[in-house]
Amino acid sequence: MIKNGKLFGALNLLDIFIIFAVIGLGVLAYFFVFAEDPDTTRGRVRYTVEIQNVDPGFYRLIRNGDIIRDAVRGFYLGEVDHAYEEPHFTINWDNIAREYIRYAMPERATVFVVIECDAVITPTSIFTGDMQLQVGRQIDIKGRGYAGSGHIVHIMELAPIEAAAPGQGAD
Repeated sequence: MIKNGKLFGALNLLDIFIIFAVIGLGVLAYFFVFAEDPDTTRGRVRYTVEIQNVDPGFYRLIRNGDIIRDAVRGFYLGEVDHAYEEPHFTINWDNIAREYIRYAMPERATVFVVIECDAVITPTSIFTGDMQLQVGRQIDIKGRGYAGSGHIVHIMELAPIEAAAPGQGAD
């Protein structure tokens, strides 16, 4: 049955070992990448995106309930809960006073867009679709008739999404 180290005349024992090792590594990699953390929950989150240095009144283009998408990749990021505007400030170094001074820019504004979405929540991260939500992360958003680039400045978990009990599906 074994001639010259080959099993059935085609494969040797080392070849079979390598094949099983590759299959085993593939299975481990699959479970490592796709296995769900036992602490993972689905929940509703609200996050705020700050868009600086826009025209005053820009926030009026943003309507409650607008669907927000990633402006670059196009995937869904949530719905607008509300938006508001504050005066825009810049910080500059004053060489004479030797300190940073905060200057108001009356012809510019900072807009805050509050977005709600369903998310996957783990002890270390929050994901909506393919995007990880992190405070400080730059995010490019677009809605119907507007787009902007800003940073996430606040994230709040609203409530877990209740899973239907077995046999109690939506009617």
